[in-house]
Amino acid sequence: MAERQQIFSSFIFYRLHDGFRRLSPNEQMTAKQDFENIISAHQERVFLRTYMTAGLSSESDLMIWRMSIRISRLQELSASALKTGLGTWLLPVEEYLGILSFETSGPIGNAEQEANFIFGRFPYMMLDPVKKNDDWYLLKENEKAGLLLERNKILKKYRNVTENIFSSYGLDRQDFIIQREAEAASDLEAVTSELRLLKNKEHTVSDSHSLFCIGRDLTEILDYLA
Repeated sequence: MAERQQIFSSFIFYRLHDGFRRLSPNEQMTAKQDFENIISAHQERVFLRTYMTAGLSSESDLMIWRMSIRISRLQELSASALKTGLGTWLLPVEEYLGILSFETSGPIGNAEQEANFIFGRFPYMMLDPVKKNDDWYLLKENEKAGLLLERNKILKKYRNVTENIFSSYGLDRQDFIIQREAEAASDLEAVTSELRLLKNKEHTVSDSHSLFCIGRDLTEILDYLA
Protein backbone atom coordinates (compact mmCIF):
# COMPACT_ATOMS: atom_id res chain seq x y z
CA MET A 1 0.00 0.00 0.00
CA ALA A 2 1.27 3.47 -0.89
CA GLU A 3 1.99 5.85 1.98
CA ARG A 4 2.28 9.64 2.13
CA GLN A 5 5.71 10.79 3.21
CA GLN A 6 7.04 14.28 3.90
CA ILE A 7 10.60 15.03 2.87
CA PHE A 8 12.81 18.12 3.26
CA SER A 9 14.48 19.42 0.11
CA SER A 10 17.52 21.70 -0.09
CA PHE A 11 18.94 23.32 -3.23
CA ILE A 12 22.36 24.95 -2.72
CA PHE A 13 24.28 26.84 -5.41
CA TYR A 14 28.06 27.17 -5.00
CA ARG A 15 30.76 29.22 -6.69
CA LEU A 16 34.30 27.86 -6.79
CA HIS A 17 36.83 30.43 -5.57
CA ASP A 18 39.30 31.38 -8.32
CA GLY A 19 42.20 30.67 -5.99
CA PHE A 20 41.50 26.93 -6.18
CA ARG A 21 42.63 26.87 -9.80
CA ARG A 22 46.04 28.22 -8.77
CA LEU A 23 46.73 25.17 -6.60
CA SER A 24 49.02 22.46 -7.95
CA PRO A 25 47.37 19.59 -9.88
CA ASN A 26 48.08 17.20 -6.98
CA GLU A 27 46.54 19.56 -4.44
CA GLN A 28 43.45 19.97 -6.61
CA MET A 29 43.11 16.21 -7.11
CA THR A 30 43.39 15.47 -3.38
CA ALA A 31 40.89 18.21 -2.48
CA LYS A 32 38.34 17.04 -5.06
CA GLN A 33 38.67 13.39 -4.05
CA ASP A 34 38.15 14.30 -0.38
CA PHE A 35 34.97 16.17 -1.28
CA GLU A 36 33.64 13.35 -3.46
CA ASN A 37 34.30 10.79 -0.72
CA ILE A 38 32.24 12.76 1.80
CA ILE A 39 29.37 13.17 -0.67
CA SER A 40 29.42 9.45 -1.52
CA ALA A 41 29.45 8.48 2.16
CA HIS A 42 26.14 10.31 2.72
CA GLN A 43 24.31 9.07 -0.38
CA GLU A 44 22.81 6.03 1.32
CA ARG A 45 21.02 8.27 3.84
CA VAL A 46 20.30 11.30 1.65
CA PHE A 47 18.81 11.66 -1.84
CA LEU A 48 21.41 13.63 -3.79
CA ARG A 49 21.82 15.01 -7.32
CA THR A 50 24.52 17.32 -8.69
CA TYR A 51 24.10 19.94 -11.43
CA MET A 52 26.50 22.17 -13.33
CA THR A 53 25.67 25.86 -13.64
CA ALA A 54 29.04 27.11 -14.91
CA GLY A 55 28.55 28.77 -18.29
CA LEU A 56 24.85 29.28 -17.52
CA SER A 57 25.17 31.64 -14.56
CA SER A 58 27.65 34.36 -13.69
CA GLU A 59 27.08 33.72 -9.98
CA SER A 60 27.49 29.96 -9.48
CA ASP A 61 29.29 26.89 -10.85
CA LEU A 62 27.64 23.97 -9.07
CA MET A 63 24.26 23.11 -7.56
CA ILE A 64 23.63 20.26 -5.14
CA TRP A 65 20.07 19.03 -4.58
CA ARG A 66 19.56 17.01 -1.39
CA MET A 67 16.47 15.53 0.24
CA SER A 68 15.87 13.72 3.51
CA ILE A 69 13.05 13.03 5.94
CA ARG A 70 15.39 14.40 8.62
CA ILE A 71 16.55 17.97 8.16
CA SER A 72 19.47 17.27 10.51
CA ARG A 73 20.98 14.97 7.87
CA LEU A 74 21.08 17.83 5.40
CA GLN A 75 22.92 19.97 7.94
CA GLU A 76 25.40 17.19 8.70
CA LEU A 77 26.19 16.70 5.03
CA SER A 78 26.77 20.42 4.45
CA ALA A 79 29.00 20.75 7.50
CA SER A 80 31.08 17.69 6.55
CA ALA A 81 31.46 18.75 2.91
CA LEU A 82 32.58 22.29 3.76
CA LYS A 83 35.36 20.92 5.98
CA THR A 84 36.99 19.08 3.07
CA GLY A 85 39.84 20.44 0.97
CA LEU A 86 37.51 21.50 -1.84
CA GLY A 87 34.77 22.58 0.55
CA THR A 88 36.89 25.39 1.92
CA TRP A 89 36.96 26.86 -1.61
CA LEU A 90 33.21 26.58 -2.27
CA LEU A 91 31.18 29.73 -1.60
CA PRO A 92 27.38 29.31 -1.16
CA VAL A 93 25.61 31.96 -3.26
CA GLU A 94 21.96 30.78 -3.25
CA GLU A 95 20.10 28.41 -0.89
CA TYR A 96 16.47 27.28 -0.98
CA LEU A 97 14.68 25.00 1.47
CA GLY A 98 11.24 23.45 1.20
CA ILE A 99 9.17 20.41 2.13
CA LEU A 100 7.11 18.08 -0.05
CA SER A 101 4.56 15.39 0.63
CA PHE A 102 4.82 12.55 -1.87
CA GLU A 103 3.56 9.02 -2.30
CA THR A 104 5.98 6.18 -1.61
CA SER A 105 5.40 2.44 -1.99
CA GLY A 106 8.45 1.54 0.12
CA PRO A 107 9.04 1.59 3.88
CA ILE A 108 8.47 5.00 5.48
CA GLY A 109 12.00 5.11 6.88
CA ASN A 110 13.45 4.49 3.42
CA ALA A 111 11.91 7.51 1.67
CA GLU A 112 15.29 8.88 0.54
CA GLN A 113 15.97 5.74 -1.50
CA GLU A 114 12.43 5.70 -2.87
CA ALA A 115 12.94 9.32 -3.98
CA ASN A 116 15.64 8.15 -6.40
CA PHE A 117 12.93 6.61 -8.58
CA ILE A 118 10.71 9.70 -8.53
CA PHE A 119 12.90 12.80 -8.59
CA GLY A 120 15.94 13.93 -10.56
CA ARG A 121 15.30 11.61 -13.51
CA PHE A 122 15.83 14.24 -16.23
CA PRO A 123 18.99 16.29 -16.89
CA TYR A 124 17.58 19.79 -17.44
CA MET A 125 16.17 21.54 -14.41
CA MET A 126 14.68 24.90 -13.52
CA LEU A 127 14.02 26.25 -10.04
CA ASP A 128 11.57 29.06 -9.47
CA PRO A 129 11.25 30.48 -5.93
CA VAL A 130 7.74 31.96 -5.74
CA LYS A 131 6.02 34.35 -3.36
CA LYS A 132 2.23 34.74 -3.58
CA ASN A 133 0.23 37.90 -2.85
CA ASP A 134 -2.47 38.21 -0.18
CA ASP A 135 -5.28 37.76 -2.73
CA TRP A 136 -4.12 34.18 -3.39
CA TYR A 137 -4.77 33.21 0.21
CA LEU A 138 -8.22 34.79 0.12
CA LEU A 139 -9.34 32.58 -2.78
CA LYS A 140 -11.81 29.82 -2.04
CA GLU A 141 -10.52 26.26 -2.28
CA ASN A 142 -12.58 25.53 -5.40
CA GLU A 143 -11.14 28.64 -7.08
CA LYS A 144 -7.60 27.50 -6.33
CA ALA A 145 -8.44 24.00 -7.54
CA GLY A 146 -9.68 25.41 -10.85
CA LEU A 147 -6.47 27.36 -11.41
CA LEU A 148 -4.33 24.33 -10.56
CA LEU A 149 -6.40 22.19 -12.96
CA GLU A 150 -5.50 24.57 -15.80
CA ARG A 151 -1.85 24.17 -14.84
CA ASN A 152 -2.04 20.37 -14.82
CA LYS A 153 -3.64 20.32 -18.28
CA ILE A 154 -0.58 22.07 -19.70
CA LEU A 155 1.87 19.83 -17.85
CA LYS A 156 0.16 16.67 -19.15
CA LYS A 157 0.92 17.76 -22.73
CA TYR A 158 4.64 17.26 -22.02
CA ARG A 159 5.32 13.60 -21.22
CA ASN A 160 9.03 14.12 -20.57
CA VAL A 161 8.57 17.01 -18.15
CA THR A 162 7.87 16.69 -14.43
CA GLU A 163 7.08 19.36 -11.85
CA ASN A 164 7.16 19.40 -8.07
CA ILE A 165 6.12 22.23 -5.77
CA PHE A 166 7.88 22.45 -2.41
CA SER A 167 6.31 24.46 0.41
CA SER A 168 8.64 26.86 2.24
CA TYR A 169 6.32 28.37 4.86
CA GLY A 170 8.31 28.98 8.03
CA LEU A 171 11.44 27.52 6.43
CA ASP A 172 12.59 30.16 3.93
CA ARG A 173 11.79 33.60 2.51
CA GLN A 174 9.70 32.32 -0.45
CA ASP A 175 6.30 30.61 -0.16
CA PHE A 176 7.02 27.85 -2.67
CA ILE A 177 9.83 26.43 -4.77
CA ILE A 178 8.70 25.22 -8.18
CA GLN A 179 11.09 22.55 -9.44
CA ARG A 180 10.64 21.54 -13.05
CA GLU A 181 12.82 19.05 -14.97
CA ALA A 182 12.81 17.79 -18.54
CA GLU A 183 14.47 15.37 -20.92
CA ALA A 184 15.08 18.21 -23.42
CA ALA A 185 15.85 21.86 -22.73
CA SER A 186 13.42 22.86 -25.50
CA ASP A 187 10.52 21.14 -23.66
CA LEU A 188 11.47 22.93 -20.46
CA GLU A 189 11.38 26.27 -22.27
CA ALA A 190 8.08 25.50 -24.01
CA VAL A 191 6.14 24.36 -20.93
CA THR A 192 7.48 27.25 -18.85
CA SER A 193 6.41 29.70 -21.54
CA GLU A 194 2.85 28.30 -21.56
CA LEU A 195 2.55 28.24 -17.78
CA ARG A 196 3.51 31.91 -17.53
CA LEU A 197 0.33 32.84 -19.41
CA LEU A 198 -2.01 31.31 -16.85
CA LYS A 199 -4.39 33.41 -14.78
CA ASN A 200 -2.86 32.32 -11.48
CA LYS A 201 0.20 34.43 -12.35
CA GLU A 202 -1.93 37.38 -11.25
CA HIS A 203 -1.51 36.15 -7.68
CA THR A 204 2.28 35.95 -7.78
CA VAL A 205 4.35 38.71 -6.18
CA SER A 206 7.65 37.54 -7.64
CA ASP A 207 9.07 34.57 -9.55
CA SER A 208 11.53 36.34 -11.84
CA HIS A 209 14.63 34.72 -10.35
CA SER A 210 14.45 31.39 -12.20
CA LEU A 211 17.58 29.25 -11.99
CA PHE A 212 18.56 26.82 -14.74
CA CYS A 213 21.06 23.97 -14.45
CA ILE A 214 22.11 20.71 -16.11
CA GLY A 215 22.53 17.44 -14.25
CA ARG A 216 25.97 15.87 -14.42
CA ASP A 217 28.06 13.41 -12.42
CA LEU A 218 29.99 15.17 -9.63
CA THR A 219 33.38 13.94 -10.87
CA GLU A 220 32.63 15.29 -14.33
CA ILE A 221 31.57 18.68 -12.95
CA LEU A 222 34.70 19.04 -10.82
CA ASP A 223 36.93 18.09 -13.74
CA TYR A 224 35.28 20.81 -15.82
CA LEU A 225 35.72 23.42 -13.09
CA ALA A 226 39.40 22.77 -12.31
